[in-house]
Amino acid sequence: MQDAPAGTLRTIPGPHGCIHVSHTGTGAPLAMKRFNAVGNEFLHHRALEVSQAVYRWQAVAARQHPNIYPVYGIRNRDSVSFAIDMPYSAEGNLMNYITNNPQTARLALVEQIATGLEYLHRNGLVHGNLKPSNVLMEQERAKLTDIGITAALQLEDLRNPRKTVQLPSDWMYNAADEILRIDLNDPMPVMQGRDVYAFAHTVYEVSLHMCSDDPPFNYPPGSFTLAERI
Repeated sequence: MQDAPAGTLRTIPGPHGCIHVSHTGTGAPLAMKRFNAVGNEFLHHRALEVSQAVYRWQAVAARQHPNIYPVYGIRNRDSVSFAIDMPYSAEGNLMNYITNNPQTARLALVEQIATGLEYLHRNGLVHGNLKPSNVLMEQERAKLTDIGITAALQLEDLRNPRKTVQLPSDWMYNAADEILRIDLNDPMPVMQGRDVYAFAHTVYEVSLHMCSDDPPFNYPPGSFTLAERI
């Protein structure tokens, strides 16, 4: 893991890197999402893909839709330490919020996620990695975050001949045809249908959380057990 920048209050690890929590110059909480370093020959392409995704995310967030999480921008795009700046969510992601607020109206949160997703699709965008951890809460409202980011990272990982292709830890949010067709030479384009499948799984997970603390299909990362059954 790369060293935390000066002023970091705490660091939260993640599948593609980590999040450094600090403050902006005005004292507002700031989350800097930093990505794992990659080989120099892939750095430019990876940073370019992520930058383009951030710009698209900024464009829709600038319209201040109530269910799209804001993003400040990308820093150090030509460096191994490139990162995304966004406001820090003290309320956490969707499942954190439900756990801490068990009486919350889950149906209202699901409707808010659907509204944000419909807005993206109406504007020709695809989220590409919708799941509860990519839904952040702000003032008791569900907002989509990481729009297009993970899809950009996964595309560049497939282009890297040194990278071992593994079943992603969040594979259960992908349709079976995406899981079974991982082709380095012809990766599947990310379509809106992928978001719809992921949304359905997210709804299922939210409803199941009422009865259990474990997520559905709670297999270890890399396990093909359920994928083979599908």
